[in-house]
Amino acid sequence: MDSINIFGKEIPTYGLLGTLGVVLGIVYLLWSCRKDKKLLEDSIYIYIWACIAAMVGAKLLYLVIEAKNIVALMKMYPSQIVQIILAYLSGGFVFYGGLFGALLGVLLASRYFGLSFMKQLNIFAPIIPLVHGFGRIGCHLVGCCYGIEYSGFLHIIYENSTHAPNGIWLFPVQLVEASINFALFIVLAVMAAKKLGKGRLIYVYLLVYSVARFILEFFRGDGYRGRLLGVSTSQLISIAIWIYLLSVFVIGLRKNSDTCIHNTDN
Repeated sequence: MDSINIFGKEIPTYGLLGTLGVVLGIVYLLWSCRKDKKLLEDSIYIYIWACIAAMVGAKLLYLVIEAKNIVALMKMYPSQIVQIILAYLSGGFVFYGGLFGALLGVLLASRYFGLSFMKQLNIFAPIIPLVHGFGRIGCHLVGCCYGIEYSGFLHIIYENSTHAPNGIWLFPVQLVEASINFALFIVLAVMAAKKLGKGRLIYVYLLVYSVARFILEFFRGDGYRGRLLGVSTSQLISIAIWIYLLSVFVIGLRKNSDTCIHNTDN
């Protein structure tokens, strides 16, 4: 189902569900910041920045991954360079590019408005898996990011997909990832409401999602992800996230240790 007919107009499924996720993100902001009007206004502005930056980041990483194929097509069809560029610009996004784009957008907007970057990340952390979950449902309906051949429980079969192989039993990797994202949204939203996590909900999100994504990559059957050293681009990024989180953890331990030593000396 590449598109849905609404009032006589064909609306792309992925775009429609992505928009729904973004709108529900705003609804969550209205709820989470309901007691602080100024915080709500600032967060809405930053949310807009983050959404725009996410779109740009997701597209840029997709183009980087597909650069080799793009160049090859241009050499093969030099008279159709403009069409090739437009085709790649009109479709294809990579989530991790969107994630880092969104984080950069929050950072720049926070500095512009003179707000705490970590406080804003704490507010937006639950929204990331919420929006992403709807995006993955869109992937499932369209057939992109499809799973490996699989004849077990809850397998899926596409009949008229322009992306996934038709008539073959496949693992429902998009729906599994969507379910993980929605569960993660609920956990983070509850933690935010109860003020748990010491303002570091983004770290909880990055840890859980990167582990889940690393594992799920083994169950994907599409070849549009780029590979290096036997792993996909997303798996490499997941590993980089683990290294970053480990460094944050070690630095935190050192700071706590130094603080304890200082207090003891006093």
